[in-house]
Amino acid sequence: MLASVPVALAGLLAVFLLLLVLSKRIASPVAESYEKQRRFITDAGHELKTPLTVIGADLDLVEPELEGSE
Repeated sequence: MLASVPVALAGLLAVFLLLLVLSKRIASPVAESYEKQRRFITDAGHELKTPLTVIGADLDLVEPELEGSE
């Protein structure tokens, strides 16, 4: 009984360390995928905002001319 406690604790420690190492391996592709998705969303948002800003600026220039012709 006295010897089983240290063996059980050593086994639990070994399992904990093994889980710690393997969880990093499992989580790294998920983290990498999340980072790629975040970067894509940021880039896509920028690519959409740029043309909309140009169109809005052009509309601001043309709008006074359209109001004057009515």
